[in-house]
Amino acid sequence: MQSEYEEIYEHGYLEAYRANVKDAPRAARAGELDTKIDRFCKLHCCDRDFLVREIERNEIVAACFAKNPNKQNYYETVAIAYVKALQGVRNFYGPHDSPKQVIVNGAVMNATDFSKAGGSVEVKTIDFRWEYEGRYFYASHKYTKESGGSQGLQYIELQQFIKLANMCGAENRYFIAIADGPYYDGFEGKGKKTRMKRLQELTTDHTRACHIGALENVMAQICSKEH
Repeated sequence: MQSEYEEIYEHGYLEAYRANVKDAPRAARAGELDTKIDRFCKLHCCDRDFLVREIERNEIVAACFAKNPNKQNYYETVAIAYVKALQGVRNFYGPHDSPKQVIVNGAVMNATDFSKAGGSVEVKTIDFRWEYEGRYFYASHKYTKESGGSQGLQYIELQQFIKLANMCGAENRYFIAIADGPYYDGFEGKGKKTRMKRLQELTTDHTRACHIGALENVMAQICSKEH
């Protein structure tokens, strides 16, 4: 059964896919689809100019050659839009905004300052950060579908994020591991606990782990406990 929060990503995927289909004629003319087009022409002995014209005039053909949203960080794009739209969220910074920040030695600092200091200790990059009701929130975001080598590394990265964040005891600072995708709803090994539950067991008063759909409730709970 699909988790309710998954609809956020499914809707985002469909929007991104439709936009890519619409953009396919331009992308073909600009050479951005050359790899797909050249491979198809070689396999099917097709004239390249003819195929580009078909992409321009036939939406079904365009759909076959459109860019794959999965290769465009669309999960990140969807998550950014979702968090920014939550009521009360202010001063949002994403992974492409400056200054980039990291967690290191129990503190949050700018990535450039860490580099200049010759940092060599364990450090984790902060993907998102924002303000909410006078508190500062820092998040690591992962969307993971299935088990595998790189997927397992994403899970480990979230664990490391939480462990480093647990060292940060500054007032009004909270750290959230946003773990989305079926992988985190699955069970770890042969145990009876999901990977999400395992992440949550690592958290302390200033750290949390949740799906993005629960983020608003998590922030509200944090703020209510302080009153």
